[in-house]
Amino acid sequence: MIFDAHARLAAMLDEPYKYGIVNTTGFCAGYDQPDIAVAYEKYGCPTSLERYFWFDSGHMTSHVHEVLAGEVERWLQG
Repeated sequence: MIFDAHARLAAMLDEPYKYGIVNTTGFCAGYDQPDIAVAYEKYGCPTSLERYFWFDSGHMTSHVHEVLAGEVERWLQG
């Protein structure tokens, strides 16, 4: 059994609106601030981190990880 994570992530990038994502190309520059979850506007971010695909320049957001984990779970239950 091999789970194709690449295909699932590509689908998320192709149709981000299905997953509640509005930004797939950038990230919030204030991602490392302690109050970013409640004060994202303070750091110039137009939307919460959950609406981004990227957490920073090399990592996906926790929302993307949660969606991917759900896909793995459904695949395993098959």
